[in-house]
Amino acid sequence: MQEVKILRLQTGEDVIGKITSSQGLVTIEKAFVIIPMQQTPGKPVQLMMTPYMPYTADDEVIIDDSKITDSRIGQAGAI
Repeated sequence: MQEVKILRLQTGEDVIGKITSSQGLVTIEKAFVIIPMQQTPGKPVQLMMTPYMPYTADDEVIIDDSKITDSRIGQAGAI
């Protein structure tokens, strides 16, 4: 079963997508990186999402689960 989860990678990136895992590998469908941005000091921080690997034709990204430091369930409708 696929769940929308947010993964924190060893690189510090937060990746959101539809997650399945099997045999030590995590498959992320519709993977996006979450980037916090602040326009100017004092303004609220906004979250921007950009494709995790925008220059590939693949719809899925496969990551070794040892590269993931944390995972959380994403909010409904996040992607």
